[in-house]
Amino acid sequence: MRYLTLILFFFYALISFSQQFADKEDYLVDSLILEELSDNDKQLLDTCIRNFKKAKSEIAAGRALQKICEKMMHDDWIKYQFFQYDFLQNISRDNLNEEDTKELSRLLGNALNNIGYYYKYTGKIDKAIEYYNNSLDIRKSINDSVGMGASYTNTGMLYYNQGNVNKAINYYFNALKLFEPIGDKRGMANVYNNLGVLFDDQSDYKKALEYYNKSYDAFNDIENKDG
Repeated sequence: MRYLTLILFFFYALISFSQQFADKEDYLVDSLILEELSDNDKQLLDTCIRNFKKAKSEIAAGRALQKICEKMMHDDWIKYQFFQYDFLQNISRDNLNEEDTKELSRLLGNALNNIGYYYKYTGKIDKAIEYYNNSLDIRKSINDSVGMGASYTNTGMLYYNQGNVNKAINYYFNALKLFEPIGDKRGMANVYNNLGVLFDDQSDYKKALEYYNKSYDAFNDIENKDG
């Protein structure tokens, strides 16, 4: 089976702490289904929530929220994502230094991208494109090459699914123009794979094989066996 790959671009981490899990009252959204999380994920989630509650700045709290959203990949995930977005939107930029202002924009770009993914998943394509484009605009403003590449990849997928092959190809190659110069193998591998699927569907098997092989090589370089 062939798979299109979409880039969420959360931070991924495995953190081990020997501490008690927080009580359910401590969770930010009351509908958290603890039974759906592994013990390691519960422990990581607990740590992120503690970091959110004791964060010394709103930016640090925003980072903790992003890691919380990372672990909420079940039916209630979007509630956490909108909570994070609203929180970030309400942070005043007036007293932020340049570094924190850029970090706030990066977090907002990620949140918008992930909300776009939700609308794509629920079939609301126009809304998905709107959020992907808003995410792209923010990422452009801070020259976030990896983030911009992710936005181009995800939007390309939407156009591919709508049957707009030319637009999909354009977005995929825009993503490669960002990923290749910085050597982002993960981003490159995903786009190569998607181009392989696209050319396969167009019965251009020579190009499809070329991009599948490129994808394989890039995934192999980063030892991504699933890829």
